[in-house]
Amino acid sequence: DISPNADRIVFASLREEAGQNLYTMNLAGDDLQQLTTGVGQRIRPRWAPNDLIAFVYPAYSQNAQIWTVKSDGTELVQVTFPTAMESDDGGHDFYAAGQQLVFSRYDRASRKTDLYTTSMDASGSVQRITQTPDISETLPAVSHDGLLLASSAFYHTPSRFTLRIFNVGSWTMVREINLPPP
Repeated sequence: DISPNADRIVFASLREEAGQNLYTMNLAGDDLQQLTTGVGQRIRPRWAPNDLIAFVYPAYSQNAQIWTVKSDGTELVQVTFPTAMESDDGGHDFYAAGQQLVFSRYDRASRKTDLYTTSMDASGSVQRITQTPDISETLPAVSHDGLLLASSAFYHTPSRFTLRIFNVGSWTMVREINLPPP
Protein backbone atom coordinates (compact mmCIF):
# COMPACT_ATOMS: atom_id res chain seq x y z
CA ASP A 1 0.00 0.00 0.00
CA ILE A 2 1.11 3.60 -0.52
CA SER A 3 1.55 6.05 2.36
CA PRO A 4 -0.99 8.89 2.71
CA ASN A 5 1.54 11.45 1.43
CA ALA A 6 2.54 9.09 -1.43
CA ASP A 7 6.25 8.99 -0.62
CA ARG A 8 6.62 5.43 0.82
CA ILE A 9 5.16 1.98 0.36
CA VAL A 10 4.45 -0.76 2.89
CA PHE A 11 4.65 -4.43 1.95
CA ALA A 12 4.92 -7.94 3.40
CA SER A 13 8.06 -9.97 2.66
CA LEU A 14 9.69 -13.28 3.59
CA ARG A 15 13.14 -11.65 3.89
CA GLU A 16 14.01 -13.51 7.08
CA GLU A 17 13.61 -17.19 7.91
CA ALA A 18 11.48 -16.55 11.01
CA GLY A 19 8.40 -15.34 9.13
CA GLN A 20 6.72 -12.90 6.80
CA ASN A 21 7.06 -9.38 8.17
CA LEU A 22 6.19 -5.82 7.19
CA TYR A 23 8.62 -3.35 5.63
CA THR A 24 8.49 0.19 4.30
CA MET A 25 10.69 1.86 1.70
CA ASN A 26 10.58 5.02 -0.32
CA LEU A 27 9.33 5.01 -3.90
CA ALA A 28 12.88 4.91 -5.29
CA GLY A 29 13.33 1.50 -3.61
CA ASP A 30 15.79 2.51 -0.91
CA ASP A 31 15.58 3.41 2.79
CA LEU A 32 14.19 -0.05 3.67
CA GLN A 33 12.82 -0.23 7.22
CA GLN A 34 11.51 -3.36 8.95
CA LEU A 35 8.35 -2.71 11.01
CA THR A 36 7.59 -6.15 12.50
CA THR A 37 9.66 -9.16 13.55
CA GLY A 38 9.00 -12.72 14.55
CA VAL A 39 7.54 -15.97 13.33
CA GLY A 40 4.27 -16.29 11.43
CA GLN A 41 2.93 -14.43 8.46
CA ARG A 42 1.75 -10.83 8.39
CA ILE A 43 -0.21 -9.90 5.25
CA ARG A 44 -2.43 -7.25 3.63
CA PRO A 45 -0.86 -4.07 5.01
CA ARG A 46 -3.08 -0.98 4.59
CA TRP A 47 -1.87 2.52 5.40
CA ALA A 48 -4.27 4.94 7.14
CA PRO A 49 -4.26 8.75 6.93
CA ASN A 50 -3.25 8.89 10.63
CA ASP A 51 -0.01 6.96 9.93
CA LEU A 52 -1.26 3.61 11.25
CA ILE A 53 -0.73 0.46 9.23
CA ALA A 54 -3.24 -2.36 9.64
CA PHE A 55 -2.35 -5.95 8.77
CA VAL A 56 -3.49 -9.55 9.33
CA TYR A 57 -1.62 -11.82 11.76
CA PRO A 58 -1.28 -14.78 12.00
CA ALA A 59 -2.26 -15.08 8.36
CA TYR A 60 -3.68 -18.20 6.73
CA SER A 61 -4.73 -19.69 10.05
CA GLN A 62 -7.78 -20.03 12.26
CA ASN A 63 -8.42 -17.00 14.41
CA ALA A 64 -6.42 -14.55 12.23
CA GLN A 65 -6.64 -11.05 13.73
CA ILE A 66 -6.12 -7.51 12.53
CA TRP A 67 -3.29 -5.60 14.16
CA THR A 68 -1.92 -2.09 13.71
CA VAL A 69 1.56 -0.63 13.96
CA LYS A 70 2.78 2.91 13.47
CA SER A 71 4.83 3.52 10.34
CA ASP A 72 8.00 3.77 12.46
CA GLY A 73 7.42 0.22 13.83
CA THR A 74 6.21 1.30 17.28
CA GLU A 75 2.92 0.79 19.11
CA LEU A 76 1.91 -2.68 17.93
CA VAL A 77 -1.79 -3.18 18.87
CA GLN A 78 -4.28 -5.99 18.31
CA VAL A 79 -7.50 -4.41 16.98
CA THR A 80 -9.87 -7.34 16.33
CA PHE A 81 -10.59 -10.27 18.62
CA PRO A 82 -12.30 -13.06 16.66
CA THR A 83 -13.40 -16.23 18.43
CA ALA A 84 -11.76 -19.58 17.77
CA MET A 85 -14.42 -20.21 15.10
CA GLU A 86 -13.79 -16.88 13.30
CA SER A 87 -11.03 -15.39 11.18
CA ASP A 88 -10.49 -11.74 10.16
CA ASP A 89 -8.32 -12.33 7.09
CA GLY A 90 -10.76 -11.49 4.26
CA GLY A 91 -9.57 -7.91 3.76
CA HIS A 92 -9.81 -4.59 5.58
CA ASP A 93 -9.63 -0.84 5.03
CA PHE A 94 -9.71 2.40 7.03
CA TYR A 95 -12.35 5.12 7.01
CA ALA A 96 -13.20 8.21 9.12
CA ALA A 97 -9.63 9.57 8.78
CA GLY A 98 -8.18 6.28 10.03
CA GLN A 99 -10.28 6.19 13.22
CA GLN A 100 -12.47 3.30 12.04
CA LEU A 101 -11.74 -0.01 10.34
CA VAL A 102 -14.02 -2.04 8.08
CA PHE A 103 -13.10 -5.70 7.74
CA SER A 104 -14.29 -9.08 6.55
CA ARG A 105 -14.84 -11.85 9.13
CA TYR A 106 -15.18 -15.53 8.22
CA ASP A 107 -17.42 -17.70 10.42
CA ARG A 108 -16.41 -21.37 10.32
CA ALA A 109 -19.81 -22.51 11.62
CA SER A 110 -21.85 -20.86 8.85
CA ARG A 111 -19.01 -21.07 6.30
CA LYS A 112 -19.66 -17.51 5.14
CA THR A 113 -18.10 -14.09 5.45
CA ASP A 114 -19.70 -10.79 6.45
CA LEU A 115 -18.45 -7.21 6.79
CA TYR A 116 -17.86 -5.62 10.19
CA THR A 117 -16.56 -2.34 11.55
CA THR A 118 -14.69 -1.38 14.69
CA SER A 119 -12.97 1.67 16.13
CA MET A 120 -9.20 1.87 16.19
CA ASP A 121 -9.04 2.24 19.98
CA ALA A 122 -8.86 -1.59 20.22
CA SER A 123 -11.92 -1.64 22.49
CA GLY A 124 -13.03 -4.85 20.82
CA SER A 125 -16.56 -3.59 20.17
CA VAL A 126 -17.56 -4.72 16.70
CA GLN A 127 -20.60 -3.81 14.59
CA ARG A 128 -21.79 -6.17 11.87
CA ILE A 129 -22.49 -4.31 8.62
CA THR A 130 -23.84 -7.18 6.51
CA GLN A 131 -25.75 -10.28 7.46
CA THR A 132 -26.76 -11.77 4.17
CA PRO A 133 -27.78 -15.43 4.04
CA ASP A 134 -25.90 -17.37 1.37
CA ILE A 135 -23.67 -14.40 0.41
CA SER A 136 -20.04 -13.89 1.48
CA GLU A 137 -18.59 -10.36 1.33
CA THR A 138 -14.82 -9.87 1.24
CA LEU A 139 -12.11 -7.39 0.24
CA PRO A 140 -13.70 -4.13 1.44
CA ALA A 141 -12.22 -0.96 -0.06
CA VAL A 142 -13.22 2.56 0.99
CA SER A 143 -13.23 5.33 -1.64
CA HIS A 144 -10.62 8.08 -1.36
CA ASP A 145 -13.24 10.58 -0.21
CA GLY A 146 -14.43 8.12 2.48
CA LEU A 147 -18.06 8.14 1.31
CA LEU A 148 -18.40 4.75 -0.39
CA LEU A 149 -17.35 1.18 0.29
CA ALA A 150 -16.92 -1.47 -2.40
CA SER A 151 -16.70 -5.16 -1.61
CA SER A 152 -16.67 -8.43 -3.45
CA ALA A 153 -19.78 -10.57 -2.94
CA PHE A 154 -19.98 -14.28 -3.64
CA TYR A 155 -23.44 -15.82 -3.90
CA HIS A 156 -23.19 -19.42 -2.73
CA THR A 157 -26.39 -20.65 -4.45
CA PRO A 158 -26.38 -20.28 -7.38
CA SER A 159 -22.69 -19.46 -7.60
CA ARG A 160 -21.91 -15.97 -8.90
CA PHE A 161 -19.75 -12.95 -8.08
CA THR A 162 -20.80 -9.31 -7.80
CA LEU A 163 -19.38 -6.04 -6.55
CA ARG A 164 -21.44 -4.29 -3.92
CA ILE A 165 -21.27 -0.54 -3.26
CA PHE A 166 -22.39 0.82 0.15
CA ASN A 167 -22.72 4.27 1.70
CA VAL A 168 -20.14 4.50 4.49
CA GLY A 169 -21.76 5.08 7.89
CA SER A 170 -25.33 4.14 7.04
CA TRP A 171 -24.07 0.96 5.33
CA THR A 172 -27.00 1.00 2.92
CA MET A 173 -26.33 -0.62 -0.42
CA VAL A 174 -26.15 1.87 -3.29
CA ARG A 175 -25.59 -0.51 -6.15
CA GLU A 176 -24.66 -4.06 -7.06
CA ILE A 177 -22.64 -4.76 -10.18
CA ASN A 178 -23.01 -8.23 -11.67
CA LEU A 179 -19.77 -9.67 -12.97
CA PRO A 180 -19.73 -11.95 -16.00
CA PRO A 181 -18.42 -15.47 -15.38
CA PRO A 182 -14.74 -16.01 -16.23
